[in-house]
Amino acid sequence: MNKFLRPLGLCLALFSVGAVAETSVWKVSKGNDFIYVAGTVHLLPASEYPLPSAFNDAYRQADRLVFEAPLPETMAEQQKMLATLQYPAGQTLSKQLKPAVRNELAQYLQELGVPLAMVDGYKPGFVAMQLTLIEMTKAGLSGDGVDKHFLTQAKSAGKPLQYLETLEFQIDLIAKIGEENPDEFIKLSLAEAKDSSNMLKKLIKAWRAGDMDFIDREVLRKAKKDDERTYRMMFSDRNQRWLPQLQQMFEQPGHELVLVGAAHLPGDEGVLTMLRQAGFTLQQMP
Repeated sequence: MNKFLRPLGLCLALFSVGAVAETSVWKVSKGNDFIYVAGTVHLLPASEYPLPSAFNDAYRQADRLVFEAPLPETMAEQQKMLATLQYPAGQTLSKQLKPAVRNELAQYLQELGVPLAMVDGYKPGFVAMQLTLIEMTKAGLSGDGVDKHFLTQAKSAGKPLQYLETLEFQIDLIAKIGEENPDEFIKLSLAEAKDSSNMLKKLIKAWRAGDMDFIDREVLRKAKKDDERTYRMMFSDRNQRWLPQLQQMFEQPGHELVLVGAAHLPGDEGVLTMLRQAGFTLQQMP
């Protein structure tokens, strides 16, 4: 969700380097009932396909798929999204920043061949996301992520879809990120963007191996230390709101495959820990 950098941009994509022959897919059980919870990478190069077989196995067994939020698909939704992420007329990001930070941002964008004016009307969270996307594209690391991959399959197969959040919620979240401390947020975002391609490569390697310790250590703990408010907005608060929805899935027939950004899973405030504390049995799939 940066945090829409390390988190936002790189929670753009996520994880592992560890456990032998394990994946970022968990079977969550209570009695004879179960769901699958899978950590995803939101940006994934074509070279990373096919996915680990556990993802496809979980998809085949799932009666419905659950995603974080719908994508803005219609022109009206896209226009509404951009309007929410823009400053009101007469305001710009430059006006929120100290001159030194504004100049650092302008210089960085100039090196990428992007004029400051192209992003100056947008709020910090959206600008941070764009910095990461530009770096990912430049490094050849952009591509449809795991979420988009299975969304396309599910729509083609006619599998029912559910969402943990609304599109409006996620757009509002991005719009709020960094607003209280734009200078520090943009400085952090610039530092993370410069190393984002190297970090994403490590995160993808980790994600394939299902190493949640790596993500907790390299993403979540650093995000919390750098900017605890954004960390809570992006991760722990949302994880807590999702828990009752996950529990309710055991009250309806069939099995769900829940696909969320991998950074939501590990750590003391992650989805996996909350599910264990709620009495569910978790099995990491090979």
